[in-house]
Amino acid sequence: MCANVNNKSSNDMEDKIIELFRKNRIGEEKAIYLAHELLFLFSVSNRFSPEQMAEWFHNNYEEIAIAEGWQTQDKCKVEFKDLPESNRTTMIKVCERWLNGC
Repeated sequence: MCANVNNKSSNDMEDKIIELFRKNRIGEEKAIYLAHELLFLFSVSNRFSPEQMAEWFHNNYEEIAIAEGWQTQDKCKVEFKDLPESNRTTMIKVCERWLNGC
């Protein structure tokens, strides 16, 4: 499951979304998948600004890369605010598109 749907209101919303998709006869598996994706998008867009999401992504990417033995570029092994401007701006724009559903 992609979304954090542990609270009652999210579960109610999930059930309503799944039922809506079922009524449109797209199939059980696809209905559940799309409901989870929508809830995930709603939860993320309410929690993060594009800048916050880009910073979160940068920090987690570096952490996971180290754990996996992946070598990232030296200029990227810095805090998000210290990244080269073009790198930081690109990441923010990607996150902005994702949060806007584009």
